[in-house]
Amino acid sequence: MAVNQKMQQERQDKLNAVRDSAYMNCQYYLRSNPQYDNVQQLKELGSRIDKHWFRVTDKKTKSERILSIMPLNPKMVLAFTRATCKTMKDLFSILQHPYIFPMCDFDFSLEQKLIVTVQPISIRGSLKDLIYQSRFTDMFYEKYNKRCRGLGLGQVQHFGKEILEAMLFMSEKGFPSHISLHSGNIMFENGTCRLAGYENTLLGNTSRVYPLIKKKIKEDKDAVDTLCFGHLLFEMSAGYELDSAHPGPQHLASQQSPQIVQILNFIFGVDSGKYPSIREIANHGFFSMVRLERLSMFNPTPIHLNQAMKSLLKSYKKGKAKKPESNKKKSRSRSGSTGSNKMYKTAPPPPQNVPPPPPPPPPGLSGGVPPPPPPPVQSPPSDSGRLALLSDIQRGAGLKKTITNDRSAPKV
Repeated sequence: MAVNQKMQQERQDKLNAVRDSAYMNCQYYLRSNPQYDNVQQLKELGSRIDKHWFRVTDKKTKSERILSIMPLNPKMVLAFTRATCKTMKDLFSILQHPYIFPMCDFDFSLEQKLIVTVQPISIRGSLKDLIYQSRFTDMFYEKYNKRCRGLGLGQVQHFGKEILEAMLFMSEKGFPSHISLHSGNIMFENGTCRLAGYENTLLGNTSRVYPLIKKKIKEDKDAVDTLCFGHLLFEMSAGYELDSAHPGPQHLASQQSPQIVQILNFIFGVDSGKYPSIREIANHGFFSMVRLERLSMFNPTPIHLNQAMKSLLKSYKKGKAKKPESNKKKSRSRSGSTGSNKMYKTAPPPPQNVPPPPPPPPPGLSGGVPPPPPPPVQSPPSDSGRLALLSDIQRGAGLKKTITNDRSAPKV
């Protein structure tokens, strides 16, 4: 028992250290972005262990926001630059739709290699919180570890149609596949579902569903949104997440409505052998008869993508953006070793007509002194300055002058 308690304590200490580091990173970022204050660190609201959430106050609007911080994903194909950040921020700001959750602010911390997002607070939380009847401020793995009854047939149809309309709108504006579609990225506000998490696509982030379905979409990359939506629809109706790429007979047996079974079979291509598009799903009889009042009253302003936005979306779709420097070095290393293997399938032949090397001098006759020992290796620069700064940030203290002790000179 003592061993288990010790292991749990060590695990908790590691989690606390990660949270403390995230809090200091947030404070460090806000030092140069004073628009937000009154920082309150929240629990782990999502499944990503490297993403952290904070409740902050926007000084300009005098309203509370949710600020999230996550590290740069090495798989991000877009260049991690200030220009990319500005273009993405402008792109998100023009997404005005009743079923799309707004993005208040978006930023890159180039020095810390962090991505920062700021969005409104949805008191009711996400669609996942509605399904599991939980509060959005509770910890992810504590509130979603049980099965629930699921939503009613009318709710599944209505909420599903709202999500489909949001996805169709983004597709019409040239956005790529969502990839990160799941119930936690659907915010529930005033009885309406609003699509969020669309920034993850351009940042190279995927959802927990993606490892389950990636083998199914090898030959049809456009089907990723279809399968993600199928998983979302199953969770809404069944009250728990689907743990396989396609629902099996045991999953469909728990469905209370034959209409749900029919639309799931259609989405997962059981009868046709192929996946339908999002447009085809929206036109299916299960959703086509649903009337959305907010959509009928919506009078969208024309959206015009400037050249920078078009170039960014084109670069993402073609994957032609520059890779991180570390990947370049690995690529060069692999190409160099491959090249040498191509030159010599076996050991290279010995050189010919080369005189043998002179014999070494006999011992004791070389009257020279031995070479001096190499100078000591210079130690890397200390991180004490930054740690001191972060410590001051955590205590709320002002910056102090630091005194350095240079020990780089070799001792004689």
